[in-house]
Amino acid sequence: MTFEISDFSIHLDEKAIAGLAGHEGVIGALVILTLAGEASAKENAPVDTGNLRRSITSEVEKGSNPFGRVGTNVVYAVYQEIGTRHHPAHPFLRPAMEAVRRLIRGAR
Repeated sequence: MTFEISDFSIHLDEKAIAGLAGHEGVIGALVILTLAGEASAKENAPVDTGNLRRSITSEVEKGSNPFGRVGTNVVYAVYQEIGTRHHPAHPFLRPAMEAVRRLIRGAR
């Protein structure tokens, strides 16, 4: 069972993903992980109007190389995540990635 975490991506082999779900359903494991990541990102997202929090979604791509994705299409999200020279960072995606990492490590 192997996994690799780099930048904002987590790469898992199928055995690692299947082990997380407790069965051979790779897609089911990806759904569990992406929903956990989405929930964590929403919990950590800074709230003014609530637009950023509402825009955070997750999806699972099926196929020969399935993967899950958590993100937002809000233009200013990157400035919240990494900050600017005038405003401090308010990360919400990186903590979500760390939450998923903890789930994966707990499943080993």
